[in-house]
Amino acid sequence: MKKSFNYKLKFASTSKAEIIDAELAAKYCQAEQLKQLQNIFPQNVNLENNIDLVGITLDVATGDLMNRNYQAISNKTLIKIAKNFLWKPVDIEHDRNKCIGVICNYGFRNISMAGLGMTAISDCSVEPLLTQEQAALSDKPVNLCLAVLLWADMVPELLLEKIVDSNDPESKRFASISASWELFTNNYDIAVSSTINLKDATIYRGEDKNQFEKYLVENKGSGKIGDKFVFSVFSDSEEYMTLPAGIGLVKNPAAYVSGLSIVMSENENTEVEQSEENKTTENDKDISKKQCSSEDLNIKIEKKQEIITKIENNCVNTHIETVMPKINKIQDLNDENIKLVSASDVFSLYEQAVSEANAKYQDEQNKVKALEDAEAKLKTDLESFKDKYASLEAEVAAIKAEQAAKTKQDIYNSRMDDFANSFEIKQEAMSVIASDISALEVSDEAYNAYKNKMKTLLSPKKASVEIKEEVKVETKEEEKKELKKVIASAEIEGAIIPNSQEQENKESLVSKYKKTFNVETLTKK
Repeated sequence: MKKSFNYKLKFASTSKAEIIDAELAAKYCQAEQLKQLQNIFPQNVNLENNIDLVGITLDVATGDLMNRNYQAISNKTLIKIAKNFLWKPVDIEHDRNKCIGVICNYGFRNISMAGLGMTAISDCSVEPLLTQEQAALSDKPVNLCLAVLLWADMVPELLLEKIVDSNDPESKRFASISASWELFTNNYDIAVSSTINLKDATIYRGEDKNQFEKYLVENKGSGKIGDKFVFSVFSDSEEYMTLPAGIGLVKNPAAYVSGLSIVMSENENTEVEQSEENKTTENDKDISKKQCSSEDLNIKIEKKQEIITKIENNCVNTHIETVMPKINKIQDLNDENIKLVSASDVFSLYEQAVSEANAKYQDEQNKVKALEDAEAKLKTDLESFKDKYASLEAEVAAIKAEQAAKTKQDIYNSRMDDFANSFEIKQEAMSVIASDISALEVSDEAYNAYKNKMKTLLSPKKASVEIKEEVKVETKEEEKKELKKVIASAEIEGAIIPNSQEQENKESLVSKYKKTFNVETLTKK
């Protein structure tokens, strides 16, 4: 069925060039860029004979650019891990229960303007494929391109129609199906940049990146600090591991990639005949071939589906019961039974292998999580122990301080008593002495030195007081004798019989200064 254009560009000598619809022209330009990727499709795959296979090529990821999920991978790492995409599964929207094909080759090219949303025809340029060496030397973001074999009988009919429309520049669903990769990784770096270009970013690793973790989109952050982007960067350095797990066919890829190209066999790339009344210039013929490719491909897909259905109904089912019991693992496939097994049967084995590998991986992940949980608990316990230890330290310090203060107070009281008992101290001098004693060090040497100094300034107390009293008692004779004995014993050498009122006043004065000049209230020098 022939489609009409809003505008046509004709190069006749007597007419003016008309402008092709810019949006449609941009789509054709993008289709040509995607078609360039067909050069990476393996030449040893005969799609004409293998009618149950559909070949497509597409861009998958871009190096050195932050994607829409605020994640990035460097050109260097992308090129290094590209070979590990080979023979990995292709699924629908990252659902591993819906595997529909396998990756069979890879290549590189500089990022296309179409992937960045190019709409102007003046921007159209077909980016050539790069060798691995050329890609490594490129100073521009590099696209990873993949060749894919789809198992036609495993692809849902509706998705097959969308893939066909996604290949047609004139369809409303053009470039609606793209690729999104799947990776396994055990770590990542964090980039902070004023642009989405990784080369403009500052990379943080190890403990240095911890301060930016909360800004990452995958950690429910905004992905920005002020006007700068914060995003994770996947690496394949010695301490990290990044492993491709496959790709998914999706509607909304995170990378700056768009669309796919369906690989046609040689016999299918035929020119469409035109009637005399619809003859056009060479440029019109090129556009007409694009118009017809979608219709031709639909016929091919219908034919393939018809043949596949016939094969499944008439051939495979008659042998499935005898063949399948013999095939319990991939290694059981041999030249004899592989001819009898359909693509779906092989896929079942592959699916089982993937399921077992996934179970093993999940088990390992659970072990890793258990270790992480144990580590987190140890960290929590350690923090609790630190808090308790700090509390005990504070209590011990308080007790030591209290004991030290009590010891100092006892020493102060003892020295004040010693001074009061050793010297005649006037009330005016008592406050000065109390202040000096409180400021002394606790050592005996310091106190003895101060006491010796004060001996030159203070008068010592009298050693004894002899009190003789005449007692005149008019009593009986026996009482006189007793009185003589009392008088005789009153002369005691070295005894001190102080005036009771004077002693009471002095003791009160010492007690007063002890309280007034408490070591905790005195200002130390």
